[in-house]
Formats: sequence, structure tokens, C-alpha cells
Amino acid sequence: MMGWEGSGEHCSITELKEYLQTPDLSSKEKWHGWVFWYPKIEEKPEFDCAQFISRVQQEDEREIKSVLDAITLGDDYIVQFWGKKVVAGQLCLTTVGQPFAVSRILRKGYCWYRKHCENHLYIVKEEATEEEVGSVGRAFLNMKLESSPDLRLYSIEEFPLRNEAARSGLRSYLAMPVLDLLKKECYGVLEILSRDIFAVAQTFCLLDQGLKEAGLRSTHIHSSPINFFNGSKPPLEYTRQPESEIVKMMESAMEAVPQLHIVQLWTPCNQCVTTTNTLTCLERTAFINKKLNSCNIWEDSTMINFLEACEFHHLQIEEWIGRPLMFVNRRSSFCRSICDFSICEYPLAHYAQKARLSFCFVIHLQNLYDSTKNCFLEFFVQPSSRGDACDASFLHLLLRIMVMELKNFKFDESIFELRKTSALGYKYLEWKHQHSEEVNMLTVMKGHTKKYSLSDFKIYLETPDLSCLQPCEECRHVWLFWREMSYNEVNNNRGLQEEIRKLMIAITSKWEWRPCSLLQFWALGMNESRPCLQTSHQPFAPGSLNKGLAFFRKQCMERHYFVDDGAAGDEVGPPQRVFRSGHQESTPDLHLYSTTEFSLRDHALHCCLKGYIAFPILDQHKKCIGVLECVGVDDDYEMIDTIRKALKATSLSSTHINFKLTHTDGSQLAEIEILSAVQLFRKIPQLFCDDVWVTYNKCDSISSNICCMERLQYANKSTLYYPNNFRQVQTGKGIVGMVLASENKSCFCRNLCDFSMVEQPRSHYLQRCRMDVCFAICLQSSHTGNLLYILEFFLYQGPAKLEYLSTFLHILFPILKRELTSFKVASGQQLGDDLVVDVIEFPQGNKFTSSELDESYSSPFKFKIVHFVVYTIEELILTL
Repeated sequence: MMGWEGSGEHCSITELKEYLQTPDLSSKEKWHGWVFWYPKIEEKPEFDCAQFISRVQQEDEREIKSVLDAITLGDDYIVQFWGKKVVAGQLCLTTVGQPFAVSRILRKGYCWYRKHCENHLYIVKEEATEEEVGSVGRAFLNMKLESSPDLRLYSIEEFPLRNEAARSGLRSYLAMPVLDLLKKECYGVLEILSRDIFAVAQTFCLLDQGLKEAGLRSTHIHSSPINFFNGSKPPLEYTRQPESEIVKMMESAMEAVPQLHIVQLWTPCNQCVTTTNTLTCLERTAFINKKLNSCNIWEDSTMINFLEACEFHHLQIEEWIGRPLMFVNRRSSFCRSICDFSICEYPLAHYAQKARLSFCFVIHLQNLYDSTKNCFLEFFVQPSSRGDACDASFLHLLLRIMVMELKNFKFDESIFELRKTSALGYKYLEWKHQHSEEVNMLTVMKGHTKKYSLSDFKIYLETPDLSCLQPCEECRHVWLFWREMSYNEVNNNRGLQEEIRKLMIAITSKWEWRPCSLLQFWALGMNESRPCLQTSHQPFAPGSLNKGLAFFRKQCMERHYFVDDGAAGDEVGPPQRVFRSGHQESTPDLHLYSTTEFSLRDHALHCCLKGYIAFPILDQHKKCIGVLECVGVDDDYEMIDTIRKALKATSLSSTHINFKLTHTDGSQLAEIEILSAVQLFRKIPQLFCDDVWVTYNKCDSISSNICCMERLQYANKSTLYYPNNFRQVQTGKGIVGMVLASENKSCFCRNLCDFSMVEQPRSHYLQRCRMDVCFAICLQSSHTGNLLYILEFFLYQGPAKLEYLSTFLHILFPILKRELTSFKVASGQQLGDDLVVDVIEFPQGNKFTSSELDESYSSPFKFKIVHFVVYTIEELILTL
């Protein structure tokens, strides 16, 4: 599906007619493109496509040109009509003899695709197979539009001409039924394909206007959509006259529940033009999207496309999540990966796949006074499944908010239907509504910004003897507190505390801290004859004197992190892991931790603290003496550089913070090959982004089983998920560690979020950017000897089948073999030889069937299932 050579080349009208073998084809050039029709048609079609195309794009250039200029459809597209015809006693759809239009740039790819379409029929009867019906047939039979931001995401059964369209250079796809509302009859299907991504809202509105002028309509398109482009940024929320209390509840939930990513309201469609009375149709009438500044979410056009598509793709009973059970049994449902649905089951599947949305659950609301106002709330949550990061804890809070806000609606708050995949069937879980901590969450969050005076702050912490340096515009942006030591403590600890205070002064004088942030040090000490980390008597620097920071600081002062092998329960946390492993730990969002990974997580969330990073602090003998913890900050280059420079002013140091990239002549030659390949990787439809990491020989890690790696080359959006150009990898841990430990030097994982923070230190960054599917391979270059190169390929969410991976590999490896001429697999095999791929399978995840491991369809690739052993957090800590 990489494209036929020359598909983008221009061609003349004469060449088009010769290729289609239609010398009598009539044509008319307009400023927007070309319209073609056949002057001699034995049977007059019921729908005059030429007249429609002409009316869509009238010659009133002042009005229409402004619309065309605003949409991406304008320069590269082909539009054709599929009309009804009886062939061998079967009703079919054909494009033979039907008018078609192309953009003003005539390309050879359009000729090729048009020729294939003329040789193809879609059978439109209920008994036909999926491949016989195809995308055009489904639009006709269901009398509703179907579209995809990338037609390569279709299977061959769903879209029989997929490969022909892809090789012709076409990408965006739309099949729109053309209806007569009075007769309640479908004339045929208008098919539009483009080399670019459609601007969904503007494209549909343009088509709607043309259909109205022809006295026709299609389903669920209208002329007043959401305006996503009325300013520098699209809206974070939108409503179209829904119930006000529902919207208020949605806003409260989005603010209070950090796991939520998108909330949408679906209500019955009151103006449905679908011609059947057997289906209930739903339209999206409101949505709220959480803006993540650190992830630049609105720069991701795929999310915009998904939200726009929801406006026009109405959902019917049989297709929506949970299918008929949702409406018959009135159960709420949960789906671990909506990308397991085909486009036939979920019309937004390809948009969700491109936007990397996976976890979703739906709650059915029943209006107490008007059954016609029953509706459904759709929640997309962050993709996490380990521990309690995505389980009943946030559902309890969400249900409590719904009970408080929704006075005119009722819902079943005790039973949730959990649907993982169609293969596993259905499981039912009961959530008990009472929860020990849900009562306090909203109260604490609303009061976390309350300001304290200096004296009240000290009284709250029960430390009236604290010394402090106040913020000043010239030299410091935050408060700095420390405790004067007693006479008995001076000899042993005064030197350390002075060094830590000097370090904090240097950091806070250069880094502009947020008001809701905290810098503190955990020092090594003893408690009950056990080594532990404690911060109660150590310097700390809050961004402001507010209630939230005082609350969290007090919780930390009362906590000990034991660093021996017997640590368990509340004794476990990031400072302890950082101390034991000797390398950093960070997250862009604290809520992605489970409480078993970070026992103080809920306390931090109550105070609206978000980002987190912890550094091991070493003395002049390179012995770890404690952990520097930054809470409520982002892990980025500027902050790390600030801490690195501050450490230089003291006798202290940290691991992997004085990192310097090294290059040799050989590595530069290898990089040239990789850079050339990266440009081609971007054309692979399943690929979201890629990363290349190379081992770094001058690693300063204090652990022998950890190797250091530097980012060599990245493409697309990889820096969004992990901002650092260096990392430490423990052999056998995470996807990269498993590749290094693998005999075959290649691994595939479709559930990266099933790794814990200990197993996959980058797991939270992957979850934040919804990157859950990864293929990784370890290579070596003859230019660089023993250096190892890890190529990571993050795929869009797709069907949970190995066929999806096999399709990707068959596109990827010809590129690798052609471009990486000096490289081979680190196991010794040449690129292009038979390759065994270790497929990581988790105990709680979906299982691959034996038929998927069949080598006949995947050759030269073989798949080997590797069962991942899940350990408790206490067991994992012993490996550090």
C-alpha cells in the first residue's frame, strides 16, 4: 500500500480518456476542477450527478470560492457517483456511465482508481458478504454516511478497493448516501476520496448545500456545525441546547476527575432523515475536552478530526458501545479498547484510532419526567489499567458527582458492564457506592488555593521554629524553609543540610516555580533500626503558602520510605525507588500512578499537584545520600538544566544529569541512513511516531544492570511523550529492556500501559499521549561496531489481532532493507531474512488465538508468544 510509482504525476485530458477507453467522454473545466460525463446514456439515471456537482460548486466565485479555499478538499480529490443497476437479477451499485469530477490537478492516480471502480460492482442485499457490500454498499443499505481519515485503516473485507485507492495516492474517504426525503428512497452513493485529510465540518456543509439545491439530502449533515477554526485554538467544549444540569455535571466531572480525557453527551436525534423506523439514532449535542498544555493536545489535528466527526456521524443502537444491551437492559458499559471495533460496529473507529483513544465507558441517563430526553454520557479516560490507576476509585468519585448534580435524571449506579473484546464476551462488575475517601475529594480540592500567612503556615505544619527566606523579584521566586539544628545534631548532619540548602537556593533563584509546586529533600536516616528516607527536618521550598501545599508537606513529614528489602504498603514510593535504583523517576501527571506505586498519590491529587520528578543525590564519594523531590513541576530540559547547574555549585551530584551526546565519524554515517529511513517511515499508515535510541558507553549509572541510551533521531510527535534525549534502561524491563534481553532482538506489545512504572519508566508519558501499541527492534551497524540501536515504532490503536502487526511489518521491512544498508538485526540476521517477533502477552490481557500464529499469512515473520510475569510492586522493588 505504499503507492504505485507515478500515481502523483500530472496527466492531460487526452491521456485520461485514453486510459479509461472513453474517447467520447465530455468534460468541462471550472476554476475548481473538472467535471466529466457521458453524453450517451441508454437509461437516464435517477440522480443527475453532473447537475449536482455543478450546483455544489457554482460559478458565483465570491461566495463559493471563500468556502472552497477554507477546506482541504480543494486541490486533490475525486468525486464519483455509484448508481443502482440490476445485474444477473441482483441489485448492484456501479459507477459505469455515471459522471465524476476531479480537482483542477489531473493525476494518473485518479485515472487508475476510476478504472478499477468501473470494473467493480457492489452488491446491495442483506445476504451479501461484507466484501461484496463494501463501504459504498454499507452507506446505501444503512442509509447513513461512512468516512475515514485514512482509508488504509480499512480491512480488505470492509473496503475491497482499499489497495487500489491507497496505491493511487488517495487517503481520506467519504461515502454519502443520496436520499429523496419525500419518497424515503436512496438513489445511490456519492463517493469522495482525497489525497489530503478532509476538514470534516466544512466538507459536509458544502455537500449539504449542493444536495439542498438539487432537492435531495443525505443523513445527518447540516449547515451549522461547530466552528473549530474561528480563532487560534478550537473550543474545549461545545453544547447544542442540552440539559443545563448535565452540562454542569460534565464540567464538574472534568475538573474533579483527572483520569477523564473527553466527555460527550449523546441524545436522541429529533430530525433524523434515516428511512427506517427500527433503529434509534443518537446525535452528539455536547462535549468537553481536557486541554493538556504540556502535551499540546490542540496541535494534534487527529483529535480535532475525531471531535468534528462525532458531530456528523450519528450512532445507532446496534453500533454503539455495548450494542443492543445498552438500550435493552439499560446498562452502562466499559470498553478497554474501542479500536477493537470495526467501522461497521463503530462508525468513528478510524477517527478514534487516529486520535489514539482507547479506554471508554458509557452511562445511560433516564429523565424522570420525560422519556424522550433519555441520553447517554460517553467518557474517554487515560489508557491505564495497572493497580488502581483506572478502576473503581475514579468511578466512585464520578458517580458521586453525578448524584449531586443530576436531579432530573436517574441511572444505574451499581452495575457496570465491562466489555474488553468481542472474543471475551461480557463480564459484570459491581461497584459498592460507599468509598472511604470519596467524601473528602471535592471539599479538599475546592479549598487547596486558600492563602496562609507565614505564621499560620508554620502553625499548620507544627514547626514554629522554621527559618525562611522570602521570595524576592531579584533573586528568588519562591519561599525557602529550613530548620535550625540542635547542638546534638550539628556534628553529623549540619554539613549535609548546608549543602542541600545551598542547592535549593541555587535552584529557586534560577527556576520560576509555579504557585502550586514543592521542592523538598528526603535524607537517609534510621527508624526502628531500619534505613529509611525522611523529610521532616530537611529544607523545602513551596511555590506559595497555600493550604494545598501545607497539607501535602505535612503528609510527607509524617511519612517514612524504608529502603531495605522489607518495604511494603505505605513504605513504598518514588523516593524509595529512586534511592534504590540510583536513577531518576518522573511523571507528567501524578494521577497516572497507582496508590501501590505512590502511597501519597491521593494526597497530592487533593492539592491539585500534577507533574513530578525525583533525582538521586550523591555525595563526593558517589554514595547516594538522599533524594531531591520536585512535585507539581514538569520534567523538561530547562528544569533539568537548572538542577544540573545548581549541583555544580555544591559538592553534590546526581546520576545521568551531566549527559553529553557523543558522535564519531561512523555514527554520523549510520545516522544518515537512519534519517533517510525516517522520512519514509512517516508514510506508513499504521505508524503514529517512531524513536531511535543508541547505547551510550560512558554511562554514570550506579547500577550494573542498567545501560544508558541517548535519543538519536525522532520523528513526528515523539518529544511530546518523553521530553528527554536520554534514558536509562534496565535489561528485561519495559519494551526496550525486553528487546535487549530477547534472543530474537524484536518485540511487540499492544498494551504498554500494562507495564508498571518500575517495569517501564516512561509508561506515564506513553499513557498521557495515548501511545499503547509498540514494535521495537534492536539493530547494529557495521559503521559503529558494538553500539546497539533500538528502533521503536508506536502504532495507532488497531484491531487486537496479529494481522494488524503483520501488515505493518510487511510495509516496514522493505524500507529498512533498502535504506539501512549497513545495519543488521543484533541477533545476527540480515534485514529481510526470516524474523521471529516476541509478542508480549499479559495475564489479564486479551489472548491471541492459535490461528493468528499461523505462519502462512505472516511469512517471513514468525510470532512467538512471551508470557509476561506480573509481580507486585514490593517484588519489583527488590530487583532495583
